[in-house]
Amino acid sequence: MITEKDKHKLSILILELVEGSITDERLEMLDCWLDQSAEALSFYRSFFKTSVSLKRNLSLYQPDEQENFAESQLWETLAQEEKTAPAIEIVQERAPQQPVHVVKLERPPRVIQKSSVFAVIVSVAAILLVVLMVLVKPVVPTVASLTDSMNAEWDDVKYSPATGDVLRQGRWNLTKGLAEVTFDNGAVVVIEAPAIFELESAKSMYLDSGKISAYVSRFATGFTVNTPSASIVDLGTEFGVDVQYDGTCDLHMFTGKANLVVGQEGQEKNSQMVNGSEARNVDGRTGRVRNIALQDNRFVRRIDSETGLVWKGQDFDLADVVGGGNGFGSGDWRMGLNPATGEFSSRIPQAMYVNKVENYTAAKDSALIDGVFIPDSSDGDVIITSQGHLFEECPDTADTNRCYGFIRTGGNVLTNLTSNDYRELILDGVRYDGQSNPVIFMHTNSGLTFDLQAIRESLPQGASIERFTALCGVSDDTPETDKWRSDFWVLVDGQLKFDFLAVRKNTPGQVVDIPIGPEDRYLTLITTDAGDSTANDYCLFARPVLELK
Repeated sequence: MITEKDKHKLSILILELVEGSITDERLEMLDCWLDQSAEALSFYRSFFKTSVSLKRNLSLYQPDEQENFAESQLWETLAQEEKTAPAIEIVQERAPQQPVHVVKLERPPRVIQKSSVFAVIVSVAAILLVVLMVLVKPVVPTVASLTDSMNAEWDDVKYSPATGDVLRQGRWNLTKGLAEVTFDNGAVVVIEAPAIFELESAKSMYLDSGKISAYVSRFATGFTVNTPSASIVDLGTEFGVDVQYDGTCDLHMFTGKANLVVGQEGQEKNSQMVNGSEARNVDGRTGRVRNIALQDNRFVRRIDSETGLVWKGQDFDLADVVGGGNGFGSGDWRMGLNPATGEFSSRIPQAMYVNKVENYTAAKDSALIDGVFIPDSSDGDVIITSQGHLFEECPDTADTNRCYGFIRTGGNVLTNLTSNDYRELILDGVRYDGQSNPVIFMHTNSGLTFDLQAIRESLPQGASIERFTALCGVSDDTPETDKWRSDFWVLVDGQLKFDFLAVRKNTPGQVVDIPIGPEDRYLTLITTDAGDSTANDYCLFARPVLELK
């Protein structure tokens, strides 16, 4: 409810607005008051009605010349008629009444002061001006949309935008999380909190502080990021910008090229071309530009709130997928995959044989894994994909139709239930725990097939698969030295691309580097027991990634 005190404050704001002395802060206060209070708006409407009434009354005292002439002619005619008209006798039918003494009072003529009329006119005009400014507020143009966000929190805004909302020109403060903003010209910008920025137009923004990455297609060429110390004018590219609180700016060009313009307002400006795989630092105080090393993984370049994707330009991690993830860090290194059933589990049996159930089993909980199998040629063809591709080179394994343990993403291995003996996963002196160093641990005999097409569909916009790389070998921390051997196999669409056979402990790891074409559909990793036994076959695919372009 608006009190008399509130009306007084509101009147002062109105007067300041009319006089042109109102500040931006008090104007915003008035604007918010009207938006949030129906009574405040009603107060304005009452002023409007009053102004209309006053205007009508004023018209009686300010007739125009034509109205003055007509009125004077009317009164002159009536006066003349009264002088010349014959007398009329009126017969009174009522009973005579006692005469009374009538006192006639002379009414002083009504005088309207010109100053009062002027004051009323000014008041009405002021009220009308205020009402018009309130009811017809200028519309701030929209220049972009919020196309995605993850745990985003905003400050100093009237409302927190949701995915799909249009964004207007103005200043924004992202205090937490990530936000993807798509400008009306097509440029896509990912903003990392904390960041203070301004949306200037459909093809430009001002970054006061914080980190952003921009993906600009050839259709959006010319998109500009302004900062306190420099401007980046895109020429069809992808880049990251990091602005510190002192105005210092780092530009990292991932692909394409952009024009870096250095110089503050009122100063001479210098420009230089920055190409892909280059980076520059601009000092916020001096404007000095120097070359720095490109940091590909410094900026968040794509997000997807539905899948939990946060991509910083890193390669696609297949070990993360085996942990139930999306290939970019959402998996759990403590997860395992049953090579017989295709089911994920956080309870991994440490010492257990797994027997074949079917020739090929589809993965149950991951669209990125096509399926699993236990390779052995003693029963005939070995199917390795859901489309029926065969592993024609598959040997007749010693442990027929069974493997030992789950396919895993790290952790220690229990080798003896009685002595509770655990061993680490170590290759070429590097420990692969599944956290800091990703790994796929596949005890013989195991087979795992990834769906490359499903992976392509999950990748950030513009990314493509170039090759598969890994380092494979037997863990250095196995109990036996020379007794046990293992075989490694890698196939693409059923075609053998790599093998590493009869591998023993302490054998140096072998690098796998296989180009992946745009039409390749399935990538298959296999380990077999080399004809002796599955005992102590700790087979590792260390750092298994799909390199992205």
